[in-house]
Amino acid sequence: MTEKLSKIADAKFNFNATKVGLLEKIEQNLVFTYNGGLFKSTPELMATVRSLLPISSQVGQGGDRAWRKDHKMVLLDWYQNPIEVDLWELHKKINETHQYALNSYMEEYSKLKKVRNGQQL
Repeated sequence: MTEKLSKIADAKFNFNATKVGLLEKIEQNLVFTYNGGLFKSTPELMATVRSLLPISSQVGQGGDRAWRKDHKMVLLDWYQNPIEVDLWELHKKINETHQYALNSYMEEYSKLKKVRNGQQL
């Protein structure tokens, strides 16, 4: 009985350790370069860029919103460097990077779930 519990505990520990490794890999997959800057696809960056898109797309309505008709802005990258970005291009890159990272994680995690004993991890 004790030996069986020990094997179960070892398998659970190995599963969790491997899962942590997968999460670290995902963190690396979320980092991308754009226009000479280094960015990380985070929910905050996604929301920031997305919130700026409707404003920048309202060209021709006059007022203070028309100045962004080329969809370009300056954002700070991971190292706080100012990088000029095209909001539509950056939005697409953020979403592609984020989805790639999550798809990779899902694929690896599914494999990991199938292998539950510590010897196969």
